[in-house]
Amino acid sequence: MYGKCSLIDNARQVFDENPQSRKLTVCYNSLLSGYALKSRVKDVVVLFCEMRGLGVEINGVTMLGLVQPCGIPGNLGLGMCVHGFCVKFGLDMDSSVGNCLLTMYVKSGEIDCGRKLFNEMPRKGLITWNAMINGYAQNGLANNVFGTL
Repeated sequence: MYGKCSLIDNARQVFDENPQSRKLTVCYNSLLSGYALKSRVKDVVVLFCEMRGLGVEINGVTMLGLVQPCGIPGNLGLGMCVHGFCVKFGLDMDSSVGNCLLTMYVKSGEIDCGRKLFNEMPRKGLITWNAMINGYAQNGLANNVFGTL
């Protein structure tokens, strides 16, 4: 609740005061999402490392919280590392995670990486197609759209 109301520091305080929250993926995911919405990249990474260190289960929602701030300019290297984690945990082909990774690549100007991911995605929904088409347009490659269709 606090995270969705942009009161992420209050959310962290509640999280820290409840020892049970350190065992629940959903609690970590809520906090990760709040940090991601506020573009607090360092906090996202620190929290993810904490999850890993404590053996808390990683799922698709976790990866979405981790990938989202990687679309901010200057965070491509981190985003590529996150993509590696997605592959490691078998979450790279989750449609929501894949769409988020695709958007990250094309926003960062890495249209070839985006295209490779697009080609590997088993299911391409409307969001997937829009991300790829917008990526071409934003990177001055509008003519390439027709080769994608």
